[in-house]
Amino acid sequence: FREYRSENNVFEYYSQEERDKLYGKAPTTVWENINAFASNEIKQQVLKKGDVFTDEIINAFRVSTTEKWKNELEGRIIHDNIMLLKTFVKLHSEQDHATDLDVVNWERIVYLKTKLMKDSMTKKCIFTKIKNAISQGDYDTASDLQIQMNEKMSEIRSLYIGYKNNIF
Repeated sequence: FREYRSENNVFEYYSQEERDKLYGKAPTTVWENINAFASNEIKQQVLKKGDVFTDEIINAFRVSTTEKWKNELEGRIIHDNIMLLKTFVKLHSEQDHATDLDVVNWERIVYLKTKLMKDSMTKKCIFTKIKNAISQGDYDTASDLQIQMNEKMSEIRSLYIGYKNNIF
């Protein structure tokens, strides 16, 4: 049983789990959306009914959308995230009456920056892993890593705002 509308504000009235149960889990990335469509034969049949769309047109759209997602992810999203992360600099010093909270927040920010954008000899960062997955055609992994990247970027933005607001 699936609902398509509600008289209530679904974001205030229902928890995420309840929304997923009632309306289905929304795709998080473009790749999840493409896969959901590809695995739903009923939706494809609706588009093909009356020869409105052919398999070739649907496949061309899928390929085009996948290419655009890959290019956006590699060329713009990761690049923009790197540029943003480079603006997250240490603001406190001993002379500025830094507190233990400043130090802890900064260490967490450095940890997240490293996980996201800094490779080592033995470990690749999330951005590099995404690029590698895309170049290998492993879009499931790239999509999963994009979700991780988005979660970590949200966390680091919030952390940096709190860190910055606590500095004199």
